[in-house]
Amino acid sequence: KQCITQSTAILTQPKNSMVSQYKYMFELDNCKLNFTDEALNAIAELAIKKRTGARGLRNILENILMDIMYEVPNSDITHVTITRDVVEHQSKPEYKRQPKSEEKTVTAAANVLVMCLPLCFSWHEI
Repeated sequence: KQCITQSTAILTQPKNSMVSQYKYMFELDNCKLNFTDEALNAIAELAIKKRTGARGLRNILENILMDIMYEVPNSDITHVTITRDVVEHQSKPEYKRQPKSEEKTVTAAANVLVMCLPLCFSWHEI
């Protein structure tokens, strides 16, 4: 139990912790990454089971998040939640997606901008 607590602390407590680094990478794509406490404990348990200790924590996180990191950019995914089942490969992550109405509003605004650009500049100014 003590090792699990220590490993979980390594994942979350330092200012530049592994979890905070991954959360920041997801924020760059306008997506919030969340881990349940049970998921963090499962990651710690896996590192202990594999006898990799603290050094293996990053590798375990990478394996869990690799496919998700490719799926999130340029998608409508706004939130990703990692649960114990995700860590144990029993389920997929929980996704929250941008509502379709917001997506249409952004697309409509982009279309208006594209239509107005020629009116704002003459061709020799571009």
